[in-house]
Amino acid sequence: MFVSSLISNLQSKGVEGCVFAPAAGPSNYVIGRAQVFRYAVSGDLAQASAYGEGDLRAADEFERLVSTVRPEIAHFHALTAGASLGCMRRAVKCGLPVLMTYHTPTVSCVRGTMMRWGTTPCDGAMDARRCSACVMQGKGLPKFGALALSMLPAQWLARLSRLAHGRMRTVLALPYLVRLRHETTREAWRLCERVVAVCDWVRQVLRNNDVPEAKIVLSRQGLARPGAVGSGRSALPLEFCDVRPLRLVFFGRLSPEKGLNVLTRALSLCRELPISLDVYGLPTSDARANFSHRAKSQPDDPRVRFLEPVDSERVAETMRAYDLVVVPSIWQETGPLVVYEAFGAGVPVLGSRLGGIAELVSDGVHGMLIEAGSPERWRDALWRVVREPSLIERWGAALPKPRGMDEVANEMAALYVELTQVAKRRNSNA
Repeated sequence: MFVSSLISNLQSKGVEGCVFAPAAGPSNYVIGRAQVFRYAVSGDLAQASAYGEGDLRAADEFERLVSTVRPEIAHFHALTAGASLGCMRRAVKCGLPVLMTYHTPTVSCVRGTMMRWGTTPCDGAMDARRCSACVMQGKGLPKFGALALSMLPAQWLARLSRLAHGRMRTVLALPYLVRLRHETTREAWRLCERVVAVCDWVRQVLRNNDVPEAKIVLSRQGLARPGAVGSGRSALPLEFCDVRPLRLVFFGRLSPEKGLNVLTRALSLCRELPISLDVYGLPTSDARANFSHRAKSQPDDPRVRFLEPVDSERVAETMRAYDLVVVPSIWQETGPLVVYEAFGAGVPVLGSRLGGIAELVSDGVHGMLIEAGSPERWRDALWRVVREPSLIERWGAALPKPRGMDEVANEMAALYVELTQVAKRRNSNA
């Protein structure tokens, strides 16, 4: 959605763009105003390739597309087996300037959350032993055991893993795979002319990994349709009661890092409060069965409803029926986009004091920031809001107009022009 919206806005500025994306087989089609070219990936990929250079077949197909479509620049929005370091090398080989946007912690954090031991914000510096221990602990190994194994030679552990079975086979291979991923990420950043950080903490991660300051560009996310702040909001009561409870809403994936379980546990600690929580959850592959079961059955707490997700065009309209948007994430968000959407809908935010949420939400001004992962702190925050409904009105009046995708497109268009001009001069001198 981000890329499609970006391309649409770029086209309105005279900058043409298309999408290259990996898939099971080749195809092409149009989404919105964006032409999409899918290129084939291998059906079965070795672990080392997934963490390292990537899918070589996909890189070959990527290069063929570059030769056919003849773009002037390659902008990567992921670093995966299909959109890989190998693809970046092919783009450079074809004379294209390459840049990359860091959208999620998975770019450089093998654990995927940028949370040290799963609980503490990490500085993101890629240290093989430290990161290996953290990843192994995330796979279920006790912390002491993870620290001990991380001190052993990674190559030795990788050979030993071939003799192991089940979960231990995976755990023993991790130190080698973490090192490989770190090497891959560093090389990708070296090849890039620019690395785009979508928030301040990502910019600091890049600095902590010695990415040159001249390469780093801060360009935050934006809404496709920013709209007018607060239009169409329902009136607040003088006090909340069972007939008119405090209306909370959650939008997002039904995955552990989004912290929905923290919020539902907080609600279980204050069952007497007049609160309703509607969950518009996007089920991930591992959560789909659980989502379907919970959505169709009576929840443990009758104040909580699991509803079908709404189309992106209807998110703002749906939000306006609620008093607060809740963002209880327990990982470092790079946006999140839901905060921008809440601002655009004129709805204050209760969010975790963590990552991008804390960069966008000023505590006590646009809503409230709450200790991430603590049901007790969330309970206390809910008590306070129920007792003081006027807080919501005050926060709502102070919400900023959210940044629009048009602003992002302006920044990217200027960057593309700069980099293509540099590439043309470089190629003419070659």
